Amino acid sequence: EYSSMNNFGTGVKGIQLYGDQGGEVTVDGEITGIKQDNAINVNSNNGGQDVEEENALHCTIGENGRIHDNEVANGAIYFQAVDATLDIHGIINNNINTGNTSCGGLYMAHNQARSTVTMYEGAEIKNNVADKYAGVIISKATFIMKGGTISGNIGLGNSQNEGYSGVYVRNDGVFIMEGGTVSDNSSTKNNGGISFQSGYSNPNVQLLGGTISGNTMNATISGNATDGYTATGGEANDLTVVKDDSSNANISRYLTIGEDVKLGEKSIYFAKY
Repeated sequence: EYSSMNNFGTGVKGIQLYGDQGGEVTVDGEITGIKQDNAINVNSNNGGQDVEEENALHCTIGENGRIHDNEVANGAIYFQAVDATLDIHGIINNNINTGNTSCGGLYMAHNQARSTVTMYEGAEIKNNVADKYAGVIISKATFIMKGGTISGNIGLGNSQNEGYSGVYVRNDGVFIMEGGTVSDNSSTKNNGGISFQSGYSNPNVQLLGGTISGNTMNATISGNATDGYTATGGEANDLTVVKDDSSNANISRYLTIGEDVKLGEKSIYFAKY
């Protein structure tokens, strides 16, 4: 048995953890029925200044945590905080964002620096749909994947948007994959299960363990927001280096592929400048 928060009014957040005076919340139940907002919003909004430990924000999604079937804006979870932590043991599944407001699953926005999200064995970020970023977007903060599954996410790529599907890393974001699986994510554009772009700063991707497989680019997406979406066809693409349209073509991108990670498609797609 678990508690449930459901059927919110339009533009109402489920849980908001805000400020620079500290705070901690554990979600070990269900949040569903959000309309045009976030199920969980963590935002310190302190201008990037250092935060003492006692003033940092901490959020945990427990093993019974179920963030699902929400119609979101800027992600089912919006995480923009300094020196904050988010630990994911539960699921973030079947959330949809068809508007021009970024993400379906986890949106790690411009976090200034030092915030960390950790995903553990048994956790899921699955079957989320968005026009821009379907599964996870990482800016400046660090995402450590110790286990769990990021799969079945669909990047629609409508309205000239990018249509990233699984994991997208940009702007000093760091993605460290130690275990788990990134699989069967689909994009209508030239994007892989994991994509990274420099923007005006340097992303860092460290693939040290786990499995990346079955992801596709240039897929055909059918369906709608009411009945659900299905991806078919496309080309295998597990890892993409995305071109930068901000004229910063000379900026380095840091990629490490360790001997213990399993890549289904060993070719890396480099977008042409």
